Amino acid sequence: MPTRLEQALELLGYARAKGLHHQSNLVHAISLFAGLSGDADLEAECEHEIQRIRAEVAAKQAPAAVTVNVGDNQRNAGRGQGGIQINIGRNQRNCGGDFYE
Repeated sequence: MPTRLEQALELLGYARAKGLHHQSNLVHAISLFAGLSGDADLEAECEHEIQRIRAEVAAKQAPAAVTVNVGDNQRNAGRGQGGIQINIGRNQRNCGGDFYE
């Protein structure tokens, strides 16, 4: 027999939600309602589903490479690099096309 959370999610179209963020929003709303109405069991079920969604999102995300260039008069910093680049200082030139004087 399906749990109360599974029944609610089925009625609200959880399986048809296209993105994990839509699923997360729906479960968070149910969790909030359960907390406000004092339903600890339903709130615990929601927390379990929220943790499952978070784990699924984390598994899909790849770590980003980050390069930090600190100093004045940076020249051609980061050409040909992928990922995120942070340039700190004055007179940044040719830093991946992000900064201009």
